[in-house]
Amino acid sequence: MEESASAFSSFNEAYFSKQNPGPTSFELFPMLSAEIRLRIWELSLESTRLLSVEIRKSESENGADEDFPWHKTTNHLGNVISGSPYEWALSHEARPHALFSTCAESRSVAHKHFRVVLPSQQNYKSGRPIRFNPEYDFLMIKIEGYHYYLFVDFLVDCKAYDPKMVGVLNLVMNREGFEKLENIRPPDYPRQALKSLQDTLLNLRHIWAACLMHTEARSMSGPLSGFRNYEIKYNRSLPIFGFAPGFEVLDTDPRPIEPDLGLTNVYDHPRKMKQAWEEFEGRMLGDRDNQMPQRTFSYVLAEYSARNKTIVTDEETMKEYLREEAKFWPDGIEKFYGYPCWVEPEDRKRMLSAAGMWLFPEDTFDKRGGLDLDAPKVVADLGGLKPGLVLCRLDGK
Repeated sequence: MEESASAFSSFNEAYFSKQNPGPTSFELFPMLSAEIRLRIWELSLESTRLLSVEIRKSESENGADEDFPWHKTTNHLGNVISGSPYEWALSHEARPHALFSTCAESRSVAHKHFRVVLPSQQNYKSGRPIRFNPEYDFLMIKIEGYHYYLFVDFLVDCKAYDPKMVGVLNLVMNREGFEKLENIRPPDYPRQALKSLQDTLLNLRHIWAACLMHTEARSMSGPLSGFRNYEIKYNRSLPIFGFAPGFEVLDTDPRPIEPDLGLTNVYDHPRKMKQAWEEFEGRMLGDRDNQMPQRTFSYVLAEYSARNKTIVTDEETMKEYLREEAKFWPDGIEKFYGYPCWVEPEDRKRMLSAAGMWLFPEDTFDKRGGLDLDAPKVVADLGGLKPGLVLCRLDGK
C-alpha cells in the first residue's frame, strides 16, 4: 500500500491543532493579584488523565501474607493502610506536569491539585511516586497474576493516602480485571478495610469496562481468521489505545465511522463485565446495599497497542504505528488468501485514525440481539450507534 505522508496524520493532531493555544508568555503575570494568579494555575491543571497502573505482589518479599501488618498500620496522614506486600508501576510514565518546575507558587498549586501521593518505594520501575487527583484522573488498574486481593488493597491505600479520604472516583478495568472480582469475598477482609472499600464503591463516578482488542480489530482478515466475522478490510475507524495520559471526551465521534460499525470484533461478550461488576458490588456492599452507587457504567473499545507493535505515546509513535499497519495492507492480506481480495474505497482512505477509545453507554450490549453470552470471539453489530470518543492528547499536554 503506497501512502503519502499525510496518510499517517492522526485525528488527534488535526483536532487539537485547531484549538487556540493562547499566548505563550504574559510579562505582566507577576503583577496580577495572588488570587487571580492562583486561579490561573488551577485552571491549567483541570484536565482529565488516564493513568494505567500495573500492580503485582512484591518480588522482594518472601514471607507469607499473614506475616505482614495487614490493615493494621497507619501512614503519615494517620490513616490505616493495607500494609500489603505489593508494588506498582505506570505502564507509561509521562513527564511531571510543568507546574512542578515553573516556580514555587505554581509548584505549591500542583502539589495541592495532585493531592494523592502513593509511596515512591513501591514503584518498581522509576522509583517515583504516583500523584493523582481523584476528581480529574481515571485509574486503569491491572492486577498481575492471581493476586486478585491486591485490587482491594490498592483501593484502600488510594483512599488512605488522600488527605480528603476520597480515593479513586474514576475506574477503568479490562476483561481480566472483571473476571478476578469473582474471587473477592467480604469475610477475607478486616472490617475497617471493608468499610473503606464500600465507601469507594458508593462514591465512584465512572466505571469504564475496557474492551481492548489485540488482533483482528483494525486489520480484519475475514473468515480464515478464526473469528465470526466475514469482513475483510482495513478498519481505520476503530481507535488505537494510547498511553499518553491526557485526554478529552467528545460526546460523539465526529469522523464518518458509520460504515465500520456494522461488524465489530469484541471478543468475549462485553456484558459479562457489567454482570461481574454488579455481582461484586452487591456482594461487597452487604448491609449497605440500600445505598445506591452513583457511578456511571460505560464501555470503551480500542485496539490495544501494547502487543507486538509500537506503543502509542505521542504524535511520532502514532505515525509509526500507522506505518506498521500500512505494511500489512494489502500485501499481507493477499499472502494470507493467495489472491487480491480487498480494495479499499477511496473515500475511506481519507479517514484519519484516532488514538483513544470509543465510549458506549451502559445499555449498549443489552440491546444487541443475537449475541451469545458464553461464545468466544463475539462479533457485535454496532450499526446506528453514535459512540463518544475518548481522544488522547498526543502533544504531551
